[in-house]
Amino acid sequence: PIIDKNCNICHSASLNLGNVTLEGYNEIKGWVDNGKFLSSILHDGTASPMPKNGDQLPDCEIQKIQTWLNDGAPNN
Repeated sequence: PIIDKNCNICHSASLNLGNVTLEGYNEIKGWVDNGKFLSSILHDGTASPMPKNGDQLPDCEIQKIQTWLNDGAPNN
């Protein structure tokens, strides 16, 4: 739900802005595996900060994503 609400506005398969698609587990997992997904939402300077020209996601949503990543980014 976090990705659907915050990311797929621009990064759906139909829009694919910045050549980044986050629609579907396999698409997300590729960006997770190369480290750019977390870097983007943390605004840590390694990857382009997302959302573009917007504020960082709320801490509670970032924590949920980090927990998912720490659990091995399961397909759930």
